[in-house]
Amino acid sequence: MKLLDSSVDASWARRGFGYWHVANASVAASISPVLGSADLGAGRVNLFRFSEAQLTIAQQRLATTGKLSFRLDGTTTAAYARQIFGWSAWAPPILRIVYVQD
Repeated sequence: MKLLDSSVDASWARRGFGYWHVANASVAASISPVLGSADLGAGRVNLFRFSEAQLTIAQQRLATTGKLSFRLDGTTTAAYARQIFGWSAWAPPILRIVYVQD
């Protein structure tokens, strides 16, 4: 999962903002794990653990703009390869962020 640069956060509501803006956005942090096909599916829960540095970035952004933008990338084996997995507009993915301090 990629935490995108803060410049993306305010752009979501902008007219004309779309796929290529998100696909080409600068990445502030890459958060593990990398997901494979077996990790994706209806009702499947995936856990991403933020490092201290990633958590600091997220906390700073939430304290200032209150927004974070994420991107999940598919395979990068071919520049314009189609992905088999996709989300339906009728059942979009749900992102829940829960902060738990170990």
